Amino acid sequence: MYNNDSGWSARYGDDGGVRLVGFQTVLGLDFRAAIVCGLLPLGVHDETKNPDWDTLRANEDAFDEALKNTKQNIRFLYVACTRAKEILHIVLPESGDSSVYVKMLEDAQ
Repeated sequence: MYNNDSGWSARYGDDGGVRLVGFQTVLGLDFRAAIVCGLLPLGVHDETKNPDWDTLRANEDAFDEALKNTKQNIRFLYVACTRAKEILHIVLPESGDSSVYVKMLEDAQ
């Protein structure tokens, strides 16, 4: 977003325009507006996209690892959604291969 208001540039940097950043790199940053998108791959790399918790409970180590990874992904999502000071847009898939994280956001509406 481009803005000529010098007050915003003093707080958010002088580079203006659109900044694309990953979930892991936004902690500590604030923006006037944020668009959170690309949620479909969240949880794929650590197999927490749609975990089968009943099956995971059979193996305590696998369950603990999946729970740890799920909590971390929820924290990433929370941090990403709280970076916007005024405007937040969340782009969700219209249909198809959804994930537990997308379902959480849909249920929060």
